[in-house]
Amino acid sequence: MVKNGALTARQKRTIAALLTERTIGQACESVGVGRTTLARWLTLDLFNNALKAEQEKTTRRASWLLIGAQEKAIGVLLTLAESGQNEATRRAAAVDLLTFSLKFNEAIDYENRLTVLEKAVLHEK
Repeated sequence: MVKNGALTARQKRTIAALLTERTIGQACESVGVGRTTLARWLTLDLFNNALKAEQEKTTRRASWLLIGAQEKAIGVLLTLAESGQNEATRRAAAVDLLTFSLKFNEAIDYENRLTVLEKAVLHEK
């Protein structure tokens, strides 16, 4: 039940459980909410919007962690490429660096091209 246009504490706990438990069933069980109740809550804009907002926050936090890990991973590959114990290790690290570099540049190129296309489409309207 939504009270005064705000989520209840139980609904907030359910949203948190949906983001941390492995399955919907486990999420419901962990907070003592039935699946029928959850299904009803999922029809409510307030609940859905809050769930989506928390999902976006979680995704944003995960992306920050991945960005931080990228520097470490690149450092490991550079170290291996420069001073790996054998030629196969150095070669594999160098190939990975080149592959990831090309993919990164390709992604930037696609993003730039998509931006130009979006601007052109919006300008035509």
